[in-house]
Amino acid sequence: MESRLSQMNNWKKIVNELSYRVSSGIPDLTNEQHLMKLWEILKEHNWNIDARVELLKNLQEVDQSLLKTKITNPTTQRQIQVRTGLGYKKSNTAAYNVAKSFLKDKGVSDDEIEKQADKSAEDDVKKEKPKTKEFFKDIKKIDTLNSDEYKKPLDSTKDEFDKSNEKNQTPSKFELSEDSRKALTKVAPKYVDLLERVLNTNRKGDGSDKLDYFGVGGGQGAGTTKSAMGELMTQAFSTLRSDELFGKKDENGMYSGGLYRDIAGHLDKLEQDGVQTHIDKSWVRAAMENRSAIMAHFREKFGNDYEIVATSWDVPSEVESLGLSYKDKQSTTDTFFKVKDKDGNERVLECSLKKSFSANLYNGSLQDVIKNADTQLNVGDFADKQLNNLNNVYEKNQQTMRSVIQNINLDSEEAESNILDIARVLGGGKINLVEKAQKELFETIKQTQEDLLSNPELNIDRDYIGNVTQAGKKKGKVTMAKRATNKNLLMLLQMTGKYDEGLGIAFDNHKKITSDFEESTIKELNENETFKQSVLDKCRDSLPLEDIIEGKEFMAAGKTPVTKKTLEAMFGTSDWNKVKENLEVDLEPVPTLVYKGKVDDSDRTIKFANIVVREDGKGYSGGAVKFELKFNNNFRDFAAGESQDIYDQHRPEGGQIPIPFKKKKK
Repeated sequence: MESRLSQMNNWKKIVNELSYRVSSGIPDLTNEQHLMKLWEILKEHNWNIDARVELLKNLQEVDQSLLKTKITNPTTQRQIQVRTGLGYKKSNTAAYNVAKSFLKDKGVSDDEIEKQADKSAEDDVKKEKPKTKEFFKDIKKIDTLNSDEYKKPLDSTKDEFDKSNEKNQTPSKFELSEDSRKALTKVAPKYVDLLERVLNTNRKGDGSDKLDYFGVGGGQGAGTTKSAMGELMTQAFSTLRSDELFGKKDENGMYSGGLYRDIAGHLDKLEQDGVQTHIDKSWVRAAMENRSAIMAHFREKFGNDYEIVATSWDVPSEVESLGLSYKDKQSTTDTFFKVKDKDGNERVLECSLKKSFSANLYNGSLQDVIKNADTQLNVGDFADKQLNNLNNVYEKNQQTMRSVIQNINLDSEEAESNILDIARVLGGGKINLVEKAQKELFETIKQTQEDLLSNPELNIDRDYIGNVTQAGKKKGKVTMAKRATNKNLLMLLQMTGKYDEGLGIAFDNHKKITSDFEESTIKELNENETFKQSVLDKCRDSLPLEDIIEGKEFMAAGKTPVTKKTLEAMFGTSDWNKVKENLEVDLEPVPTLVYKGKVDDSDRTIKFANIVVREDGKGYSGGAVKFELKFNNNFRDFAAGESQDIYDQHRPEGGQIPIPFKKKKK
């Protein structure tokens, strides 16, 4: 028997021998037939059975290490194992192709890749994944469709509305087909009438931006027509089968009818007439995408045998008619679906609707965010510091100020360019605000020059800038309003700073007060748990993560179902407290609220939202500091990617828009 050292030295001869015995001439150590031939050759070379077993085991471990190698899923941009990518052969070809390409580069044959892909897919099916615990609220047994609430009509009859809407009637009249009315039985009849009325109303008509114009009362009348129609169409579309929505095909292969097709055709006609209703094409598309998300979620949850029994808006009496106590509903729910599963059990599912992920998570004031946080941040102190600094700069630089202002030639290109530069910053790039700032600064300098002619020792300070010839001119009286006065003081300081180095430094130092406060706010957010919790509470209104991860509601963001399962896959846990613990603030390249945790033993970072802390009127706000949270695209991509893996196979036929709108003729 050969020694272990002799065996290993003989390895090259063994591999050469193997190459002669395989048909391809190239040994493939992942090929079962090649491994059987290798076993025979090792035996011929007097390798004992333990050595042969150990070698083949090591070869298999090398194979496993390849399968465990991390690659990037191009759909979600997250890291997955090669084995996982191969399992996506049917559901995610982009990820599968990356995994396949990786193995081919490592010398693995196409046949072996195909075998491993099939095995990975089988393993995914067999793998016992922890079942998501379903959450359903208790509801009363109510025959919703025959309830008095469900049958309530609109506050005005059809004839009454048509008469009041004569001036706003669209050129082309829209009437729901008999088939559509019969199909829309799961939506309250008054809302079917509302849909028809809105499609017959020119949006420019007086008062039509409110729902009470159309005869809607009982709690829903306070909503705006446009956003409400997006919700109503989502409800209606989600209750319809594909042929009821898109029409039926005749013997010649031509489609006709269908609610979506009828609405699309009507809007195309109105566009040619230059008329718009409160239902526009973007909201119709959004409703179609929301339908796709909702139906995929229901099919995954209940199977294909579920039935939507009824729908409701967020109106107390209507929610109660579904059997759900209104006090038990979630605060962010937009629409409710009463669903019956295959066993006859009725459930009420709550849905938060989002046209897309582009909306702000929060857009408000810093003062409002920190009022319930235990923090040393003080917006009032910041405002006082800013005001006092401006006063001190003017007090210490009176002579220089007067001299510089007197020598500015307002007719020169230099002055015109300097004023425009300052106005662009203050106006935020908005033409009307830039023009306003230009005019204000020009008139402030001109008036000061005139006043200096009559009073060379004029004291240019807050009292002067606030008088009737300056900031108070519009109201004809002295104004001490901090914001208005500060703005003119700041513009004048910036302008004089372009002509005098010392005043330029003073202006830069004043700006630093603002930037220091903004930076300290971000730092405090990263270190202060009560501040972070307050921010999350503000997020809740737009993205109810806690309610979603606990299964109390779900969100349809465009075509993406954001559900308990989506978030579990994203964060690797259904424990909201663990998610919160892993939220932190990254300061570079821009301040971002980030989730950093582990999913399947791999590190995961999800950029949740970009944080914007900015003075609303930089350098002159008087303490008005904005706090904004904007969805980061990384969160959107993770949600879409995980959702795709879970829900794409359950999407309804026609889940995406199959009928394009006609292009507007030029």
